[in-house]
Amino acid sequence: MIFAPESIEASKAGRKTKTRRPVRRGDTIECHPARAATIKHDLGLLQVVAGGEKMYEAAVTVVTPGMHIDPSRCSEPDPADVQYARVRFLKAAACGTCINVELDGDEGISTCTGGKYRWKWRLGRTYAMNPPPPKGVKARMGKQAGRLLLKGIRCERVGDISDEDAMAEGVQETAHGEWYFVIKGREFIGDTAAGVFLVAWKYLYPKSDLVELVWVLEFEVCP
Repeated sequence: MIFAPESIEASKAGRKTKTRRPVRRGDTIECHPARAATIKHDLGLLQVVAGGEKMYEAAVTVVTPGMHIDPSRCSEPDPADVQYARVRFLKAAACGTCINVELDGDEGISTCTGGKYRWKWRLGRTYAMNPPPPKGVKARMGKQAGRLLLKGIRCERVGDISDEDAMAEGVQETAHGEWYFVIKGREFIGDTAAGVFLVAWKYLYPKSDLVELVWVLEFEVCP
């Protein structure tokens, strides 16, 4: 998992315990089947419309171990064989309304490449924490700065961040009561922790807006 050098330092110091990553097309919630309908409902999937255009779509598929079943052709499998249900984002774009969704147990997020699903993040697993690799070097081949244990995953609008969560992202208070955040060598200062974080987010993701869905990953650095 790629972190800016300032974020690695803050994580090791215990000042940063959460990170937000944009929801991408094809991102898939791997959840227990009993929760699939609830998660789809909470996200407002297939119901969110903005400017006459459907902004989010999702497919829910019941999956047997090691298999991806085409939802248009699958019959109901034996419940004893069911491992996960998949809620897959077919189109990721600005979303006008969204109720927070939080994963549990050993659920997680996968992504699909060439018709095959692979885990992207999974609760209870550890992941490498890497600085951005040099140009031309793959991220997984770069220098590892440590490992982190993934403790929580939820989905929400980036603009819904609270001051408390902004502090968990590494935003700090100055001696004069202002808030500041340093990322990629640039310092951001403002009156609220959440406001400072959102200005920094816009700097990192210029095409983003406040209603964009993000994954909120909660972690702790491994000893």
